[in-house]
Amino acid sequence: MRFPQWLLATVLLCTAQESADFRVSVDLVPVTCAVTGHDGQAVLDMRAEEFVLLDNGKPRQVQYLWHELDAPLTVGLVVDISGSQSQFIREHRRTIAQFLQQVLRPQDQAFLVAVGPGVKLANGLTNSVQDLRAGVERLEPRVMFNPRALSQPEDLGDQCMEPPPAYIAGRRLPPGAIMTNWWCGGTLLWNGIYSSARLETKSVSGRKALVVLTDGLDTGHGLGTHTLNDAIEAAQGADTVVYTIHYAAELPAMLRLGSGTRLRRLATQTGGRAFEDPKGNPSEIFTEIERELRSLYVLAFAAPEKERDGKFHKLEVKSKRNGVTVRARKGYQAVP
Repeated sequence: MRFPQWLLATVLLCTAQESADFRVSVDLVPVTCAVTGHDGQAVLDMRAEEFVLLDNGKPRQVQYLWHELDAPLTVGLVVDISGSQSQFIREHRRTIAQFLQQVLRPQDQAFLVAVGPGVKLANGLTNSVQDLRAGVERLEPRVMFNPRALSQPEDLGDQCMEPPPAYIAGRRLPPGAIMTNWWCGGTLLWNGIYSSARLETKSVSGRKALVVLTDGLDTGHGLGTHTLNDAIEAAQGADTVVYTIHYAAELPAMLRLGSGTRLRRLATQTGGRAFEDPKGNPSEIFTEIERELRSLYVLAFAAPEKERDGKFHKLEVKSKRNGVTVRARKGYQAVP
């Protein structure tokens, strides 16, 4: 049974302060957005009528506005531990441990994903900092991507974990060696982000984000893996904001070409932000991410049934208030 639109809107407005759960109706499309002023600080007093929301260029009425500073957060931590990031793995462990200590509160929940020649769920969604810290200690390629121990931790998404052939590029690999290069995908970065959004955050309501630590290199192309576009669309479809922290690997310029641009595109298209290497002191970046996550608005609009055509729709969110910038995902899939 489909609710009448006027009744549905009334119910939502009455419960807006209690929950950001939009699953009561397939008609509603949630849009998470960040609002900042000239000084870059969060704007905390926006009203529904001050937002301009365009769906494929057509204005939509904001039927729901949810903004609660102390609401729980759901954060996915996606960590690149591939060969190109080997010099940063120890730092990644410290960075994630600091994030858990600095950002997460008891009501928040998080999960931890390792990316390399495969995608591993080091820790499922939990509010236990102790469990997450244990997952951080496992962020090591020989632990996460050992072909003899595929069941622990859990595989997440498409894998390429078969032992490599005896000869690759004229070199014989020693017994038990872990393949971390081109033959088996090298770095399935986009797979990791795609799987994190589709399998972990899509079913969760409220404020959701992925924080990605990587050099932006994905060497899984041509092996049936997901692309950058797939990763962006998965995050958009899960209404999940992506923040990237770029750790530039010491690789030939040809390999590094465009890596920062790809990460900026991933962040921009999902309503997030791209940060550069914090040089061993990520606390300022975490402060900015937390401040933004805690002040996110969640809007919802109803797309007419005749326009839910299963296609990708461009989405634009602006403000009528002068001097205010709104960042939100750039599109969504109009599911029939």
